[in-house]
Amino acid sequence: MNTQTTSQQQNPPLVEVPAHQVLQGAPREYNSREADKFVVRMPDALHSKLTQLSTDNFRSLNSEVLAAIELGLKKNVRTQIIFSLLKESPLAAEVEAAAKAVDLTSGRIRKFILRLPDDWRGAITSVAPASSMNAWVVDCLREWVTTQHQIELLLTSKGRGAA
Repeated sequence: MNTQTTSQQQNPPLVEVPAHQVLQGAPREYNSREADKFVVRMPDALHSKLTQLSTDNFRSLNSEVLAAIELGLKKNVRTQIIFSLLKESPLAAEVEAAAKAVDLTSGRIRKFILRLPDDWRGAITSVAPASSMNAWVVDCLREWVTTQHQIELLLTSKGRGAA
């Protein structure tokens, strides 16, 4: 009798729960095949710079593009803080001019299939102009590449100035 009571305490009776209630609370695994997809059309020069950045940052091109969009949505606080601190450098104006001189508009238009996490399309459309979600995303990508280039130039100039 004591063994039976212990067994019942360890394994409570199963209760049938409708499938839709189980799924609501369960964390959803990310599957890129099922992800919301958006075709980004961008100049070849911009695509090349993003590809190089993704390699330098040890992440996929999709993750690099999402980081750029995150900055555009004002959620990438880390990059904003780093950039604001580095802009206090005496070389900031020179570096900004050099980074903006990089051409990100040349080349043929290239298509990239972006896989968006849940609810990102809604967040983007809430801030993007009604005319073009693609134009807003490409502007974010240009800003991201320029900002990352400026950060790199500022970091290397601080290193040279300290030596």
